[in-house]
Amino acid sequence: MRAVRTWIGRYSILTLAFCPAAVGCGNGAEAQRELVFVAAGTGGFHIVDVRDPTNPLLASSLSGTGADVHAIGSLACAVGGSAGIRVVDVSDPAEPSVLGSCAMDFAMGVFAEGDRAYVADGLGGLKIVDVSSPAAPVQVGHCPLPDVSAMEVFASGGRAYLAGDYDGLRIVDVSDPAEPVELGFEDSVPVLDVFVDGERAYVAGHPPCLRILDVSDPAHASEVGQFGAGKTSAGRGVEVRGGHAFLAIQGEGLYVLDVSDPADPQELGFCEGAGEVYDLDVRGDYAYLACWDDGLQVVDVSDPADPQTAATLALEGRALRVFAGD
Repeated sequence: MRAVRTWIGRYSILTLAFCPAAVGCGNGAEAQRELVFVAAGTGGFHIVDVRDPTNPLLASSLSGTGADVHAIGSLACAVGGSAGIRVVDVSDPAEPSVLGSCAMDFAMGVFAEGDRAYVADGLGGLKIVDVSSPAAPVQVGHCPLPDVSAMEVFASGGRAYLAGDYDGLRIVDVSDPAEPVELGFEDSVPVLDVFVDGERAYVAGHPPCLRILDVSDPAHASEVGQFGAGKTSAGRGVEVRGGHAFLAIQGEGLYVLDVSDPADPQELGFCEGAGEVYDLDVRGDYAYLACWDDGLQVVDVSDPADPQTAATLALEGRALRVFAGD
């Protein structure tokens, strides 16, 4: 198996490449993107086989509290509050094993890139961990963010973007991992998740549920457009693919938006959530939703104007964070 690319209360699904020996997939890309991880709080991490997205199957589980997870090759970087960051060998999806760990204050989010893992460490700010030696991950950089509860992190273009709930969006220069420096922030509305595409940051949070920010000047991030100002529930997760934004709104479900004009995002379609939707991620024609006590929901988004539930899967714990890969 090859990994492709994850408040305690925000967890994830990770895409893995799984090829049973009988299939003979070799090293080709056709073997990829057939498994996902669901992090489910005290229920641990669940590896789900989605070779047939209309019939997802539990492949295995990894014990321990999970907050977030992201893969580097056949390794996954998993974080879980005071348990810090664990580097997990996921080369055998039936037998994931922990190789090494590094202590953190209260690790809540992680984004892995190359041999670095960027950790949103709650009140501990941003931590940068060298995971080039999986058995001995080591912290190499730290950017304190005083009084900010860093919940989630997205890295792009030499910057890390952190969702800080009521402390908004924080932008950090990580071009020198040993000396990360905060560049700016935008805290007019609480932020629960962030996705960055070029010079646009898409932030999900308390109403308005989605805000689109221009971050070309990180010291002066400014709003370009928004969606969901009249709603009473929070946006929990956001993903952008090909001019479409996929937005999970807690208590409602999945919204598909046309963001080709970022100043005026328009609703294209909606699919009711199987439960309290806390996160989503999109791969190909399917969106994967983390639905609290109701586990995993798979939604067919091949027609953005008419997304439809393709399957659900009950899981132990509470599914709160999902990542389905690139």
